[in-house]
Amino acid sequence: MEVTRLVGDEAFRGRIMALGIVPGAVLNVVSGGSGRPLVLAVSGSRLLLDARSSQSILTHDHERRACAKAACYGGGIEECA
Repeated sequence: MEVTRLVGDEAFRGRIMALGIVPGAVLNVVSGGSGRPLVLAVSGSRLLLDARSSQSILTHDHERRACAKAACYGGGIEECA
């Protein structure tokens, strides 16, 4: 899935972007989701994000043709408004 937008204050967005999670980056969910911590593969690294942080990463899944929050993977897609 591709990151489309980061939601949160400037400090949060800066920390997430420093990890390589930027608009246009491709993320793969390794495990977690549905309120649980999320393990993501991004740019050759694996990252563990708490559920709250992962809910601030908006993505587009080209295969499913749906907009979703990264945290929703592993337990279904919550479509963005």
